[in-house]
Amino acid sequence: MPKGNIPKEGNSEIIEGIIIPTAWNEKGYAIQFSLFTFDEREYKIRSSRGEGVEISAFIRKKIKLTYRRNNKNRSAKYILTEDICEINELDE
Repeated sequence: MPKGNIPKEGNSEIIEGIIIPTAWNEKGYAIQFSLFTFDEREYKIRSSRGEGVEISAFIRKKIKLTYRRNNKNRSAKYILTEDICEINELDE
């Protein structure tokens, strides 16, 4: 499956991109994030492990993310993270 494509419901897939914060709380902490892929797509992220806790460690880093699609709203590019890791330049 090419990078950036959303999998069918129930399937896990891997996608690469950069994590960018998209909303902040009143104290200035990032509370919502999007993954911007290298083919110029944006996916709103929801962590399956707790909102923003793990994702915030990867802000502005090149990452590989395992995800599944949230099909409650079929028109939304909204993904649920299952695993996330930073891509090291030497690993490519």
